[in-house]
Amino acid sequence: MPAGNIYLTKYKGRFIMYIAIRRYKIDPDMIDDVTAHARNIVLPHLVAIPGFKAYYNFHTGDGMVVAVSVYADKSGVNESNRIAEEIVRDQMSDLMPEPPEVLEGDVLISEVVESLVTPG
Repeated sequence: MPAGNIYLTKYKGRFIMYIAIRRYKIDPDMIDDVTAHARNIVLPHLVAIPGFKAYYNFHTGDGMVVAVSVYADKSGVNESNRIAEEIVRDQMSDLMPEPPEVLEGDVLISEVVESLVTPG
C-alpha cells in the first residue's frame, strides 16, 4: 500500500468533512454531454461554495453517473445538493430526467496518496 496522508476528520468532537453522493440515471449515449455540463456548468458553482474540498464525477457504465462533493461542513453539502438539484432541473432535465438518489454524511476516514494531489 503506498504511503499517503491520513487526514483528521473529527476535531474537538465535531466532524470536519462532509460528503454528498448524487447518483443520476442517464442515457449512456449522452455521457459526453452530461460530462461537459457537469464540468462547465455545475462544477464552477460547487467550487464557489465555502468549505469546498473536492469533487468527483464518474460513469458507472450502466447508465448511471455519480457525483461526489466533499465540503468542510454540512452547510456546504446542503448547498451543493440544492445547487445541483436546481441546475439539473432547470438546465439539464433533457439529459437527466429523473431526480438523483442522494446520500450524504460525515467523512469518518480519509486518506490521500500524495501523488494524487501533486505532480510526481
